[in-house]
Amino acid sequence: MLSICIPVYNSEISELVDSLLNQIKELNYQIEICLIDDASTNPKYDVLGFKHPKIIGYKNANNAGRAKVRNQFIDLVNQPYLLFLDGDSKVIRPDFLKRYCEIVKSSEVQVICGASVYQSDKPAKSHYLRWKYSTIRESKSLEERKQNINLGFKTNNFIIQREILKRIKFNESIEGYGHEDSLFGFDLKKSKVKIEHVDNPVLNYSLDDNLTFLKKTEEGVRNLKHVLHLLDYDEQFMKSSKLSRVYVFMERFKIRRPIYFLISIVHPINRFFLVKGLFVLPMFDLYKLKYMLR
Repeated sequence: MLSICIPVYNSEISELVDSLLNQIKELNYQIEICLIDDASTNPKYDVLGFKHPKIIGYKNANNAGRAKVRNQFIDLVNQPYLLFLDGDSKVIRPDFLKRYCEIVKSSEVQVICGASVYQSDKPAKSHYLRWKYSTIRESKSLEERKQNINLGFKTNNFIIQREILKRIKFNESIEGYGHEDSLFGFDLKKSKVKIEHVDNPVLNYSLDDNLTFLKKTEEGVRNLKHVLHLLDYDEQFMKSSKLSRVYVFMERFKIRRPIYFLISIVHPINRFFLVKGLFVLPMFDLYKLKYMLR
């Protein structure tokens, strides 16, 4: 019935795998776990070390990237439905797999999104930026997700038919961090794949420190510009990205260069405060806009 697909890159996944195995043994369904280590640089993260009949392990010799490694699962798994989880996820519901299996069994599922949540307690200032941004912008209630089914499609905690993923793959020209999920969600929408949302979240418990998150943000903005180019500035895609719309507006009215110049003046101060964890949402939006206009 279900193959649980977990790409791994320098993540400690023992707790996640153990919690999934404990739930699997309580269920009368065909469920397997497939782990792909995308060439982790730390030897202690060895997926080949898991010896269990329910676990398939594979290790890439070279880093394939977030898009390509997800496509790799198609050829390794055996079940008709694939559940994607990130290695830094934590299962927080004792009936997490049972809920998914019952939905898959009872209906003709194409794609199901279960969503992610973040810790409720405020973290240290050194890790505040990622937490605050995610709780404000990324964590959406079930009602919000149902109102806009393609809103902020995320690759953590979703189920897809294997045959659909064979037909609509992740775009492997998206390298590094960010927006491989945005493009994949848009491709699903164009192909009229039915996306359903349910209340079955996992916890994203691993928070990047502020500096790491800013570097990932810069990489994500570069990928967003690449996606816009790939899609020839598709109007439907830009409806889901305010940053894209602002960028195109400034290009259209020939104000990109002067705005970039002005933002660059305050950028060092803005970055200093963000690194220190002094987060105000417009400051972060300005940070992203600077790299979008560059």
